Amino acid sequence: VFCAQTARLQLAMGATLLLVAAVAALARGGEAQLPVVDTSGNAAEALLSDEAVESAVAAAAAVAKRRSEEVRAASRVVPLLEIRGRGGGGSCRRDVDCGWLHPSALSADRRQLPSGNGARCLVGRCICAGHTSVRFGCPRCTVPMAPKFSYTDAGVELTTALSTASGLIDRCDLVVGGARCSLGRCQRDDRNLITECPGDFECDGAGIGAGICVGEDDGVGRCVCGQGYFCDDCSLHELDLEEGARCGRYISGGAACRVDDECGPAVAGYCAHPATEPNRSSEQLAAEGAVPRCVCERGWTCRRCEQRFRDLEFGGASCDCDEPKFAPDGGVFNRSLVEVDLVAEPWDSRLECEVFYLVQRVNNESAPPPWNSTQDAVAIVRSRGRPLRFRDGGTSEHAEVRYDFAAAVRELTGEWTPQLFYVYAVTVPRPYTSWLISPSKFIRSRLFNISAAARVSRPTALVPMLV
Repeated sequence: VFCAQTARLQLAMGATLLLVAAVAALARGGEAQLPVVDTSGNAAEALLSDEAVESAVAAAAAVAKRRSEEVRAASRVVPLLEIRGRGGGGSCRRDVDCGWLHPSALSADRRQLPSGNGARCLVGRCICAGHTSVRFGCPRCTVPMAPKFSYTDAGVELTTALSTASGLIDRCDLVVGGARCSLGRCQRDDRNLITECPGDFECDGAGIGAGICVGEDDGVGRCVCGQGYFCDDCSLHELDLEEGARCGRYISGGAACRVDDECGPAVAGYCAHPATEPNRSSEQLAAEGAVPRCVCERGWTCRRCEQRFRDLEFGGASCDCDEPKFAPDGGVFNRSLVEVDLVAEPWDSRLECEVFYLVQRVNNESAPPPWNSTQDAVAIVRSRGRPLRFRDGGTSEHAEVRYDFAAAVRELTGEWTPQLFYVYAVTVPRPYTSWLISPSKFIRSRLFNISAAARVSRPTALVPMLV
C-alpha cells in the first residue's frame, strides 16, 4: 500500500513539472524537449504535443489574469452608497410648527416666528430645508439625519434611529411639542417684541431653550421645543433619551438655582448662569428675565440632578419636590399680620408639585406638633391645611400669620400679650402625575412672635390654624 501511494505522489509531482516546463518553453518561443515520467517512474525524453502545450498555457494565463484582477480590486476604493434622508409632510399651520424653535428670533406675535432650521409650512404641510448640507427627517423636520453604516448593502445611510440604553429607537416615533399651555399676558420690549410669557414655564421645565408657549396673548397655545428636546412639554433632551429616559417619567435639569450646590452632588450638575447659555447673549437673557438653571451631567436626572437614571429606572428611587422655603422664616414682629412667602428662592417645583400649609398657634417655643409621625403630619396638612395658590403671572400668594384678637389678653399696661405661631408646609406631587416624584421633607418654620399694634381692617381670607 505504501509503495502504491508513493507512486501516485510521484506521478502528481511529474504532471506539475510538465505544466511549469510548458509555460517556460512557450516564453522562449520554441518547442521544448520536456521530461516525461512514465508509470514505472523512469524519466524519458519525449516531445509534447501542441494541444497539450496550448492547454497548459491557457490554464496558467487564466490564473495570472484572475490574480491581477484581485490585486487591482484591492487597491481600488469603491465609494460607499449614501441614501438621502426624506422628511416633511407633517400637518402644520405656520412655519413655527415645523423644525424646532429658533434660538434668538423675537416677534410681536409668536405665531409668526420662523423655524429654527429653515423648514417651511406650505399648503398645510411641512417642507424641510434642502439647501443645506444637513438633511432633516421626520414628518415635521424635527430631527437632523445622522450617517450610519448599513450592514445590508455595505454603505452609509442617513437615519433617525438613536441607540439608547434600552435599545434602538426611532426619534420620529417620539412626540416633539404640542402640549397645551396658557400663554397669559406676555412681556414686550421697547420694539413691542415678545420676550417672555407666563405660559413658558409649562414648556421650559428642562431649562432655558427647552421650549416656549406659542399662541395668542391671553389665549391657549401649544409648546414648541428647541433643538434636541422631545416630549409634548419639551421635558427631555436627546442625551436623556440615550440614557433610557422616557417621556412623562423624567425631567432633567431646569430648576432655578443660585449656586452649583443647588443642582445635586458635585458630579451631577451645575448652575448655568445666563451668560453661559448657548446661542443667546447675556443681554438677551437679561431682557427676557432669565434666571440661572440647573444643567445635569450625562447619566443624572431630576430637575435638580439629584438622582441617576439607572437608580430611577431599576433601583426604585424617585425625584423630590422642592421643599418649601420660608421668607421671613420666623422673627419678632410688632404688627398683627405677617405675610410669609412659602416658595422663596430657589424653590421651583410649580410645574410638577403643589404646596400645602398650616399655621399653628402655640403657648411656648417648645410646644410639640399635634401629630405623631411625618406621615400623619402630611395627611393632616393636606386634609386640614390650605393649598398655595399661584396668580396668573406666576407669582404665589403668601401665607398669613395673623394675631388672634378673639383669644387675645390685654395686660395691665394696656398692651396686647404677644402670640406665638409656627407655619408647617409640605410640597407634594400634583394629582395624576406620571413622573417619578416624591413629596418633599415636611418643613416647620422658626417661631413667629407677633405683638398686635393695631387691628387690621382690610378683609382677608381665613387661614387654617391649629390652636
